[in-house]
Amino acid sequence: MNIVESEKQFRKRLAAAENMAVRSRNYRRARERALTALARKHKEEYLDILEQEKAKDEQEGKRWHNSAGSDFNSRLVPTDRATDTDRGDTSDIPQDKGDNE
Repeated sequence: MNIVESEKQFRKRLAAAENMAVRSRNYRRARERALTALARKHKEEYLDILEQEKAKDEQEGKRWHNSAGSDFNSRLVPTDRATDTDRGDTSDIPQDKGDNE
C-alpha cells in the first residue's frame, strides 16, 4: 500500500468517526430534551424516581453534589427558561461536521 492509499483510508476512517460523533451528540441532545419534557409534565414521578436513584447511589458510596443552601427538589427539576429550549437545537449544524463545541 502506498502513501496516497494510506492517506485516503485514514481520511475515510476520520470522516466515519466524525459522523459517528455527530450522530451520538445529536442523540444525547434529543434524549436530554425528552427527559426535560417528561420531567416538566410528570414532576412528582420524576422527583420520586430521582430520590430513589439518589438513595441507591448513596448506598453504593456515590455522592451527589448539592450546593449549600439549595433545595434538592427545586434544583433538579428543569425550568422553563429560554436557555433550556435553545440549548439543544442542532438544526443549524451541518450533519457532516464534527463536534466542535
